[in-house]
Amino acid sequence: MRSISIIFTFLILILFSQLIFSQEMIFDTHSLNLNGELSSEDGYEDNFGRFDAYELSMQEGDFIKIKLKAEFFPLLTVVSPSGSYKLSFPSDNDPEVIYEQEINETGHWYIYVSGDSTDTGTHDLQLYYISANSREIQKGADICTIIQFLLAHSNTNYFYFREKEIEITKNNYDVDLTNQNLFQSADIEVDENRINFALQTDKSISKDKFNEWTYNISKCLANDWKEKSENEIIIFSEINGDRIIRLQFVENIIKLKIISPLK
Repeated sequence: MRSISIIFTFLILILFSQLIFSQEMIFDTHSLNLNGELSSEDGYEDNFGRFDAYELSMQEGDFIKIKLKAEFFPLLTVVSPSGSYKLSFPSDNDPEVIYEQEINETGHWYIYVSGDSTDTGTHDLQLYYISANSREIQKGADICTIIQFLLAHSNTNYFYFREKEIEITKNNYDVDLTNQNLFQSADIEVDENRINFALQTDKSISKDKFNEWTYNISKCLANDWKEKSENEIIIFSEINGDRIIRLQFVENIIKLKIISPLK
């Protein structure tokens, strides 16, 4: 049996600072595309068939969604650390297997892609993972925490805020960004090769608040981003990446946009 091990880590890092963002969380999100192939060399068990196995280390409260395509009629089995399992397989009219779950046990989970004793061929497994602390922003989050939270989710094309859909099927999505009280509205905008998370405050913001946010974001991003100013627009560009953060002050409103290439 071929086994592929994928280890996800869940970590909370507390930073002490004289700045207003005294606590900064490290958020963990991933999207993976695992390509495999069933062959005569793979494991086989009676009443289970030929299979490939994948191992994940996850924490209670994490969330996963899986989409499986195969050249054969596949059975997807997800096994918890305690040994309980769930089965998913394609419907008659749909060759894909779709599976999602909130993780209810901490430990090693196993995903099996199996066919019958004669099945061979390739399979493609897309997996989206959101750690427990990344599913909802902490109550009363400051601007630095919101930035780090959204940057983490940009790694998955904001999957969790697009109705947990792996495929992007619309041009825009309304977002309910709960717990935070800095922004009045939020939405996701999709164009041909970019995805943007756009937020906007109400009309009661002062220029001093804009300057304070600019300073805090600059400190939060540290040396991984470069900053430039254009009139009332501040642009942060990722040095070793393609993401851009755009902060604008107009008519007592702060507009924040995180611009990312589609993954």
